[in-house]
Amino acid sequence: MLGIVAQQQRQWPQAQEYFVTALLTFVAYKDPNLFVTIRQLVALEQEAPTLKPLAEAMAAQGELSLEEAQALVVQLKTAMKEAEESRGEEA
Repeated sequence: MLGIVAQQQRQWPQAQEYFVTALLTFVAYKDPNLFVTIRQLVALEQEAPTLKPLAEAMAAQGELSLEEAQALVVQLKTAMKEAEESRGEEA
């Protein structure tokens, strides 16, 4: 919720930090809100292209190396795309 408020107020770095924190938490606990959060981060990157790339923002939190964060971003975006495609096939 804080990330959405920060995004609405165009406080891009704070929004990114909140969303990245949520994303890392959801990954750690395999929370079903994971795809919602990755979608918010992807949208935020498009809305505010001056932000750090997502992998760098994740690595800055200190729990992952940059390489681990980059690999995770690729996995998440691929999984999100596959989930969206499978939903499209069901319709």
